[in-house]
Amino acid sequence: MFDEATHQAFIALGEHMMANTPMEMFSKGILAGWMIATLVWLIPAADQAKVWIIIIVTYVMAIGEFTHIIVGTSEALYLVFDGHISWYDAVVGFALPTLAGNVIGGTFIFALISHAQIRGDVEAQRECKQGLFYRRKR
Repeated sequence: MFDEATHQAFIALGEHMMANTPMEMFSKGILAGWMIATLVWLIPAADQAKVWIIIIVTYVMAIGEFTHIIVGTSEALYLVFDGHISWYDAVVGFALPTLAGNVIGGTFIFALISHAQIRGDVEAQRECKQGLFYRRKR
């Protein structure tokens, strides 16, 4: 499907990713999940800088060699279909630890930001200031 140089480049990318241990996949996945969740959180407020935010966050993910289940799956599947790794290696060595890391990282930052927003409203309510749950005393 690809010329030999492109094929070898895809193999090299996949092998570089699969050189990580499952624990490295998991820990790098946490950071990638955190970054993608942050990106999703920033997009609505970005106005005309949306493309730049996407480029910057994904570029940092690439140079940091963080593992993400969506991007990495294409690399792992290329190796599986070319016979360089087994399905077991792709699922157990890459997919499961990476997915777990992405979920933990994304959930953590989302929970942290949501907590910070709600906490401010709850504190404002306690101080009888206007907040999300503000009720006037009668």
